Amino acid sequence: MRAAKAIIGGEGNGGVMLPALHLGRDAPVGAILILDLMARTRRSVADLVAAQPNYSIVKAKTGRDPGTENNRSQDRKGIIGDHKNHFTREAAEIFNHYAGHLLKRLGYEKDDSWIDRFS
Repeated sequence: MRAAKAIIGGEGNGGVMLPALHLGRDAPVGAILILDLMARTRRSVADLVAAQPNYSIVKAKTGRDPGTENNRSQDRKGIIGDHKNHFTREAAEIFNHYAGHLLKRLGYEKDDSWIDRFS
């Protein structure tokens, strides 16, 4: 990305990279870019998605078995729920501030007590 002087990058899994901020994948940056586009165009997510071409992703096995960790890689272990081992209470509180209402509205959580699962 540096060599190409890219203004934005990403991965097939939806990870967004904004070099002006940093070169790592950053889901909140992706969300902010979508919200910014919605505000500027006054279009819904559904409208924005409908206007895009349909692509598919072919995922090939990487040779790493689920649960095997590579400390040199930013990829997850491939274990459902492993994020809980890395998601801190501070991160939970920040997430709740910005999107906690969605967890409740969509039925994932009944109240803010989910934050207490993180120490």
